[in-house]
Amino acid sequence: MTIARWLPGLATLKSYKASFLPHDLAAGVTLGAVPVPVGLAYGELAGLPLAGLYGSMLPLLAYFLFGSSRQVVVGPDSAMAAIVAVAVVPLAMGDPGRLAMLCATLCVMVGVLCFAAGLLRLGFVANFLSKPVIVAPRARPQSR
Repeated sequence: MTIARWLPGLATLKSYKASFLPHDLAAGVTLGAVPVPVGLAYGELAGLPLAGLYGSMLPLLAYFLFGSSRQVVVGPDSAMAAIVAVAVVPLAMGDPGRLAMLCATLCVMVGVLCFAAGLLRLGFVANFLSKPVIVAPRARPQSR
C-alpha cells in the first residue's frame, strides 16, 4: 500500500511539467476570482461570511490531494448554504459563536461520513440514483 493510493495528487506532482505552469496559474487565478466572492456570498447566506472563503479554497486543495482527476471545480453552492442555514441557525439561538461551532461540527460530521463511505467502498450506491438526480435535467418549455 503506497501513499499515492491515498494521495493521488502527489503522483500528479511527480509527473508535472514546468511548461504547464503558466496555463495552470492563469486557470487558478481565473478560478479563484469567481468562487471566492460567490463563496463569501453563500457563507453570508448561511450566516457565516468568512466560512464561504474557506469553503471556496480548502475543498480545492483537499481534492487536489485526495482526488484522482486533474480537472475539477468543487466548493460551496447556494442549495447547500440554504440547507445549512435552515438546519443550524435555529439551534444557534442568535449566538454567532454558537452558530459557527454548530456549522463547524456539521462540516466535520459530513467529512467523517464521506471518509467512512469511501473506506467502506459505498460509491456503488450512486448506481441506484436516476440520471436526473445526478445530472440536473434541462428546463423544457411548457407545451400549451
